[in-house]
Amino acid sequence: MGRPDLGTLARPAARGMTTAPSPTDTGETMHDSSFIVRIGHFKCGTTFFNQAFFPQHPQINFLGKPFPQGDAMWTVLEQIAGLRDFDAAFCRGEVAARLETGTPERRLAALSDGRFAEPRHPDFDHLPERLKQVTGPNTLILFTVRHPVDLVASLYTQSVGTGKTRDSFQKWLDDNWADNQDILGMISYGRVAETFARTFGAERLLINSLETLRAEPAAFARDLAHRCGLDEARTVALFDQKPRNRRMSRLQTRLSASPALYGLARRLWHALPDGLRPLAGRLSGHGQAFVPEIPASVRHRILDSSRPEIERLCAVANLPAARLGFDLDAPPAG
Repeated sequence: MGRPDLGTLARPAARGMTTAPSPTDTGETMHDSSFIVRIGHFKCGTTFFNQAFFPQHPQINFLGKPFPQGDAMWTVLEQIAGLRDFDAAFCRGEVAARLETGTPERRLAALSDGRFAEPRHPDFDHLPERLKQVTGPNTLILFTVRHPVDLVASLYTQSVGTGKTRDSFQKWLDDNWADNQDILGMISYGRVAETFARTFGAERLLINSLETLRAEPAAFARDLAHRCGLDEARTVALFDQKPRNRRMSRLQTRLSASPALYGLARRLWHALPDGLRPLAGRLSGHGQAFVPEIPASVRHRILDSSRPEIERLCAVANLPAARLGFDLDAPPAG
Protein backbone atom coordinates (compact mmCIF):
# COMPACT_ATOMS: atom_id res chain seq x y z
CA MET A 1 0.00 0.00 0.00
CA GLY A 2 1.48 3.38 -0.98
CA ARG A 3 1.75 6.22 1.46
CA PRO A 4 -1.41 8.32 1.45
CA ASP A 5 -1.81 11.98 0.75
CA LEU A 6 -1.64 13.97 3.98
CA GLY A 7 -4.68 16.03 3.17
CA THR A 8 -6.92 12.99 2.84
CA LEU A 9 -5.68 10.65 5.54
CA ALA A 10 -5.39 13.22 8.30
CA ARG A 11 -8.99 14.20 7.76
CA PRO A 12 -11.30 11.14 7.56
CA ALA A 13 -15.02 11.61 7.80
CA ALA A 14 -15.85 13.23 11.12
CA ARG A 15 -18.36 11.64 13.44
CA GLY A 16 -20.46 13.26 16.10
CA MET A 17 -18.84 16.70 15.92
CA THR A 18 -20.37 19.61 17.77
CA THR A 19 -20.04 23.20 16.68
CA ALA A 20 -21.77 25.14 19.44
CA PRO A 21 -20.14 28.53 19.93
CA SER A 22 -18.13 29.04 23.11
CA PRO A 23 -17.83 32.09 25.37
CA THR A 24 -14.27 32.68 24.14
CA ASP A 25 -14.98 31.95 20.50
CA THR A 26 -13.29 34.25 18.02
CA GLY A 27 -15.91 33.77 15.36
CA GLU A 28 -13.70 31.58 13.19
CA THR A 29 -14.46 27.93 12.59
CA MET A 30 -11.67 25.70 11.27
CA HIS A 31 -13.46 22.43 10.65
CA ASP A 32 -11.30 21.95 7.55
CA SER A 33 -8.19 21.69 9.73
CA SER A 34 -6.32 18.43 9.24
CA PHE A 35 -3.54 19.31 11.67
CA ILE A 36 -3.15 21.17 14.93
CA VAL A 37 0.39 22.13 15.87
CA ARG A 38 1.20 23.45 19.31
CA ILE A 39 4.25 25.67 19.04
CA GLY A 40 4.90 26.45 22.72
CA HIS A 41 6.01 27.81 24.95
CA PHE A 42 7.79 25.58 27.42
CA LYS A 43 6.35 26.06 30.93
CA CYS A 44 2.99 26.98 29.38
CA GLY A 45 1.01 23.78 29.80
CA THR A 46 3.33 21.55 27.78
CA THR A 47 2.97 18.54 30.09
CA PHE A 48 -0.82 18.74 30.00
CA PHE A 49 -1.10 19.06 26.23
CA ASN A 50 1.54 16.43 25.40
CA GLN A 51 0.55 13.83 27.98
CA ALA A 52 -2.98 14.43 29.24
CA PHE A 53 -4.78 15.98 26.28
CA PHE A 54 -3.52 15.19 22.77
CA PRO A 55 -2.78 11.45 23.38
CA GLN A 56 -5.99 10.97 25.38
CA HIS A 57 -8.48 12.65 23.06
CA PRO A 58 -10.32 9.98 21.05
CA GLN A 59 -10.52 12.22 17.96
CA ILE A 60 -6.85 13.25 17.84
CA ASN A 61 -4.03 11.28 16.26
CA PHE A 62 -1.09 12.58 18.30
CA LEU A 63 2.25 12.21 16.52
CA GLY A 64 4.36 13.62 19.38
CA LYS A 65 6.49 14.69 21.02
CA PRO A 66 7.64 12.96 23.19
CA PHE A 67 8.89 10.00 21.14
CA PRO A 68 10.68 6.74 21.88
CA GLN A 69 14.46 6.97 21.66
CA GLY A 70 15.66 6.92 18.07
CA ASP A 71 12.22 7.67 16.62
CA ALA A 72 12.41 9.22 13.15
CA MET A 73 9.78 11.81 14.07
CA TRP A 74 12.40 13.48 16.27
CA THR A 75 14.46 14.03 13.12
CA VAL A 76 11.38 15.44 11.37
CA LEU A 77 10.82 18.05 14.08
CA GLU A 78 14.51 19.00 14.20
CA GLN A 79 14.47 19.53 10.43
CA ILE A 80 11.39 21.73 10.69
CA ALA A 81 12.98 23.66 13.57
CA GLY A 82 16.05 24.35 11.45
CA LEU A 83 18.42 22.23 13.53
CA ARG A 84 19.11 19.87 10.60
CA ASP A 85 19.02 20.17 6.83
CA PHE A 86 15.41 20.14 5.71
CA ASP A 87 14.23 17.32 3.43
CA ALA A 88 10.56 17.95 2.72
CA ALA A 89 9.98 14.59 1.05
CA PHE A 90 11.48 12.69 3.99
CA CYS A 91 9.42 14.65 6.53
CA ARG A 92 6.16 14.25 4.62
CA GLY A 93 6.84 10.54 4.18
CA GLU A 94 7.42 9.97 7.88
CA VAL A 95 4.29 11.90 8.84
CA ALA A 96 2.20 10.07 6.25
CA ALA A 97 3.45 6.73 7.57
CA ARG A 98 2.27 7.65 11.08
CA LEU A 99 -1.07 8.80 9.80
CA GLU A 100 -1.63 5.40 8.18
CA THR A 101 -2.13 3.99 11.67
CA GLY A 102 -4.92 6.46 12.41
CA THR A 103 -8.63 5.65 12.49
CA PRO A 104 -11.58 7.60 11.05
CA GLU A 105 -12.45 8.68 14.58
CA ARG A 106 -9.01 10.23 15.07
CA ARG A 107 -9.63 12.81 12.36
CA LEU A 108 -7.26 15.52 13.61
CA ALA A 109 -3.51 14.99 13.60
CA ALA A 110 -1.44 16.85 16.20
CA LEU A 111 2.20 17.76 16.75
CA SER A 112 3.75 19.68 19.62
CA ASP A 113 7.19 21.23 19.92
CA GLY A 114 8.09 24.25 22.02
CA ARG A 115 11.17 24.89 19.86
CA PHE A 116 8.88 26.10 17.07
CA ALA A 117 8.32 29.28 19.12
CA GLU A 118 12.00 30.04 19.75
CA PRO A 119 13.51 32.62 17.37
CA ARG A 120 17.04 31.63 18.46
CA HIS A 121 16.96 28.58 16.21
CA PRO A 122 18.56 28.83 12.76
CA ASP A 123 16.48 30.29 9.96
CA PHE A 124 13.49 30.81 12.25
CA ASP A 125 11.77 33.15 9.80
CA HIS A 126 11.31 30.25 7.37
CA LEU A 127 10.25 27.70 10.00
CA PRO A 128 6.51 28.12 9.31
CA GLU A 129 7.14 27.54 5.60
CA ARG A 130 8.91 24.27 6.37
CA LEU A 131 6.09 23.26 8.70
CA LYS A 132 3.48 24.04 6.07
CA GLN A 133 5.26 21.81 3.55
CA VAL A 134 4.89 18.93 6.03
CA THR A 135 1.48 19.47 7.62
CA GLY A 136 -0.26 21.30 4.77
CA PRO A 137 -2.15 24.59 4.60
CA ASN A 138 -5.10 23.35 6.71
CA THR A 139 -3.08 23.59 9.92
CA LEU A 140 -4.24 25.31 13.09
CA ILE A 141 -1.41 26.82 15.13
CA LEU A 142 -1.96 26.71 18.90
CA PHE A 143 0.26 29.28 20.63
CA THR A 144 0.07 29.36 24.42
CA VAL A 145 1.82 32.24 26.18
CA ARG A 146 2.24 33.27 29.82
CA HIS A 147 2.85 36.37 31.92
CA PRO A 148 6.50 37.03 30.95
CA VAL A 149 7.79 37.49 34.51
CA ASP A 150 6.04 34.31 35.61
CA LEU A 151 7.44 32.46 32.59
CA VAL A 152 11.01 33.57 33.28
CA ALA A 153 10.68 32.78 37.00
CA SER A 154 9.45 29.29 36.13
CA LEU A 155 12.37 28.71 33.76
CA TYR A 156 14.79 29.80 36.50
CA THR A 157 13.10 27.55 39.06
CA GLN A 158 13.43 24.61 36.69
CA SER A 159 17.14 25.37 36.17
CA VAL A 160 17.70 25.50 39.94
CA GLY A 161 15.64 22.41 40.62
CA THR A 162 17.46 20.34 38.01
CA GLY A 163 20.87 21.44 39.26
CA LYS A 164 21.76 23.43 36.15
CA THR A 165 22.44 26.62 38.09
CA ARG A 166 23.12 27.82 41.61
CA ASP A 167 23.33 31.46 40.53
CA SER A 168 21.05 34.23 41.71
CA PHE A 169 18.09 35.06 39.53
CA GLN A 170 19.78 38.21 38.22
CA LYS A 171 23.05 36.44 37.39
CA TRP A 172 21.19 33.61 35.66
CA LEU A 173 19.09 36.08 33.68
CA ASP A 174 22.15 38.06 32.58
CA ASP A 175 23.77 34.85 31.32
CA ASN A 176 20.65 33.73 29.48
CA TRP A 177 19.08 37.00 28.35
CA ALA A 178 20.30 36.97 24.74
CA ASP A 179 22.50 33.85 24.85
CA ASN A 180 22.12 30.23 25.95
CA GLN A 181 18.36 29.95 26.69
CA ASP A 182 17.73 33.31 24.94
CA ILE A 183 15.07 34.61 27.33
CA LEU A 184 14.63 37.73 25.20
CA GLY A 185 13.68 35.51 22.26
CA MET A 186 11.30 33.43 24.36
CA ILE A 187 9.26 36.49 25.33
CA SER A 188 9.17 37.73 21.73
CA TYR A 189 5.53 36.67 21.47
CA GLY A 190 4.71 39.22 18.76
CA ARG A 191 7.54 38.18 16.47
CA VAL A 192 6.53 34.53 16.72
CA ALA A 193 2.87 35.30 15.97
CA GLU A 194 3.74 37.53 13.01
CA THR A 195 6.09 34.91 11.57
CA PHE A 196 3.45 32.18 11.62
CA ALA A 197 0.67 34.52 10.46
CA ARG A 198 2.63 35.39 7.31
CA THR A 199 2.60 31.74 6.27
CA PHE A 200 -0.64 30.30 7.64
CA GLY A 201 -2.75 33.45 7.98
CA ALA A 202 -3.79 35.11 11.22
CA GLU A 203 -7.12 33.29 11.12
CA ARG A 204 -5.25 30.01 11.72
CA LEU A 205 -3.59 31.19 14.91
CA LEU A 206 -5.29 30.19 18.16
CA ILE A 207 -3.61 32.27 20.85
CA ASN A 208 -4.30 31.84 24.52
CA SER A 209 -2.47 32.11 27.82
CA LEU A 210 -1.66 29.73 30.62
CA GLU A 211 -3.51 32.09 32.96
CA THR A 212 -6.70 31.71 30.91
CA LEU A 213 -6.20 27.98 30.70
CA ARG A 214 -5.98 27.79 34.49
CA ALA A 215 -8.85 30.19 35.20
CA GLU A 216 -11.30 29.05 32.50
CA PRO A 217 -10.36 25.55 31.32
CA ALA A 218 -13.88 24.73 30.09
CA ALA A 219 -14.12 27.93 28.02
CA PHE A 220 -10.70 27.27 26.50
CA ALA A 221 -11.76 23.70 25.69
CA ARG A 222 -15.00 24.80 24.03
CA ASP A 223 -13.11 27.32 21.90
CA LEU A 224 -10.60 24.69 20.81
CA ALA A 225 -13.35 22.16 20.06
CA HIS A 226 -15.28 24.75 18.02
CA ARG A 227 -12.22 25.75 16.01
CA CYS A 228 -11.19 22.16 15.25
CA GLY A 229 -14.55 20.41 14.93
CA LEU A 230 -13.87 18.23 17.95
CA ASP A 231 -16.58 16.82 20.18
CA GLU A 232 -17.16 19.51 22.79
CA ALA A 233 -18.12 17.24 25.69
CA ARG A 234 -15.06 15.01 25.25
CA THR A 235 -12.76 18.00 24.95
CA VAL A 236 -14.16 19.79 27.99
CA ALA A 237 -13.93 16.59 30.06
CA LEU A 238 -10.18 16.34 29.47
CA PHE A 239 -9.63 19.99 30.38
CA ASP A 240 -11.75 19.62 33.52
CA GLN A 241 -9.36 16.90 34.67
CA LYS A 242 -6.31 19.07 33.99
CA PRO A 243 -3.80 18.61 36.82
CA ARG A 244 -1.67 21.52 37.92
CA ASN A 245 2.00 20.67 38.29
CA ARG A 246 3.15 20.58 41.88
CA ARG A 247 5.32 23.57 42.72
CA MET A 248 8.98 22.84 43.33
CA SER A 249 9.78 22.98 47.04
CA ARG A 250 12.57 24.92 48.72
CA LEU A 251 14.03 21.63 49.94
CA GLN A 252 14.06 20.26 46.39
CA THR A 253 16.01 23.24 45.09
CA ARG A 254 18.49 23.02 47.98
CA LEU A 255 19.21 19.38 47.21
CA SER A 256 18.95 19.61 43.42
CA ALA A 257 22.53 18.45 42.97
CA SER A 258 21.73 15.18 44.78
CA PRO A 259 18.38 13.62 43.82
CA ALA A 260 19.15 10.60 45.99
CA LEU A 261 19.64 12.81 49.06
CA TYR A 262 16.39 14.63 48.29
CA GLY A 263 14.57 11.29 48.09
CA LEU A 264 16.04 10.27 51.44
CA ALA A 265 14.96 13.58 53.01
CA ARG A 266 11.40 13.06 51.79
CA ARG A 267 11.29 9.54 53.21
CA LEU A 268 12.58 10.80 56.57
CA TRP A 269 9.90 13.52 56.59
CA HIS A 270 7.15 10.96 55.96
CA ALA A 271 8.55 8.77 58.75
CA LEU A 272 8.14 11.54 61.33
CA PRO A 273 5.14 11.61 63.67
CA ASP A 274 2.32 13.79 62.35
CA GLY A 275 2.87 16.38 65.07
CA LEU A 276 6.49 17.01 64.02
CA ARG A 277 5.95 17.29 60.28
CA PRO A 278 4.84 20.96 60.16
CA LEU A 279 7.92 22.07 62.12
CA ALA A 280 10.23 19.87 60.04
CA GLY A 281 8.68 21.27 56.88
CA ARG A 282 9.26 24.85 57.96
CA LEU A 283 12.87 24.15 58.93
CA SER A 284 13.75 22.10 55.84
CA GLY A 285 11.58 23.79 53.21
CA HIS A 286 9.78 20.57 52.35
CA GLY A 287 6.26 21.34 51.11
CA GLN A 288 7.03 25.06 50.84
CA ALA A 289 7.05 26.37 47.28
CA PHE A 290 10.32 27.81 46.05
CA VAL A 291 9.70 31.42 44.98
CA PRO A 292 12.72 33.10 43.39
CA GLU A 293 13.61 36.58 44.58
CA ILE A 294 13.30 38.94 41.62
CA PRO A 295 14.66 42.46 42.14
CA ALA A 296 12.30 45.22 41.02
CA SER A 297 14.83 46.44 38.44
CA VAL A 298 14.98 42.99 36.88
CA ARG A 299 11.19 42.70 36.81
CA HIS A 300 10.99 46.05 35.00
CA ARG A 301 13.62 44.88 32.54
CA ILE A 302 11.50 41.88 31.58
CA LEU A 303 8.28 43.88 31.42
CA ASP A 304 9.78 46.72 29.36
CA SER A 305 11.00 44.22 26.77
CA SER A 306 7.74 42.27 26.67
CA ARG A 307 5.21 45.12 26.44
CA PRO A 308 5.75 45.83 22.72
CA GLU A 309 5.71 42.08 22.04
CA ILE A 310 2.35 41.69 23.76
CA GLU A 311 1.01 44.59 21.69
CA ARG A 312 2.26 42.96 18.47
CA LEU A 313 0.77 39.63 19.50
CA CYS A 314 -2.66 41.14 20.13
CA ALA A 315 -2.51 43.13 16.90
CA VAL A 316 -1.76 40.06 14.80
CA ALA A 317 -4.62 38.08 16.33
CA ASN A 318 -7.00 41.05 16.67
CA LEU A 319 -7.14 40.02 20.31
CA PRO A 320 -8.00 42.38 23.19
CA ALA A 321 -5.15 42.32 25.69
CA ALA A 322 -7.61 41.53 28.49
CA ARG A 323 -8.30 38.17 26.83
CA LEU A 324 -4.78 37.03 27.78
CA GLY A 325 -5.84 36.96 31.41
CA PHE A 326 -2.86 38.82 32.88
CA ASP A 327 -1.95 42.42 33.57
CA LEU A 328 1.63 43.50 32.97
CA ASP A 329 1.17 46.27 35.54
CA ALA A 330 0.23 43.78 38.25
CA PRO A 331 2.37 41.05 39.82
CA PRO A 332 2.04 37.67 38.09
CA ALA A 333 -0.12 35.07 39.75
CA GLY A 334 2.74 32.57 39.94
